[in-house]
Amino acid sequence: MANKTEAEILGINAYIRQTFFATELAKINKAKGEFLATQADMFGKVQLFVNIDGETTSDLETRLQAAQDNGDSNLVGWTIVKGS
Repeated sequence: MANKTEAEILGINAYIRQTFFATELAKINKAKGEFLATQADMFGKVQLFVNIDGETTSDLETRLQAAQDNGDSNLVGWTIVKGS
């Protein structure tokens, strides 16, 4: 697999945070230190980092993986790294 470009890395991060998890992002209470972060690398690996009341990293990873397994074209070619 070819290395991912900077545009692809920025694109997948934006898609996951702003589109796929838009509802979760809207619930974030910054005053309480909540966050939803993603990290993608040139090797095609994506990780989630979550601190949102009522959400776990594992649950969000599972939903993301399910979307990929069900053919979400935005996630094709990416590996979701579990256990961040």
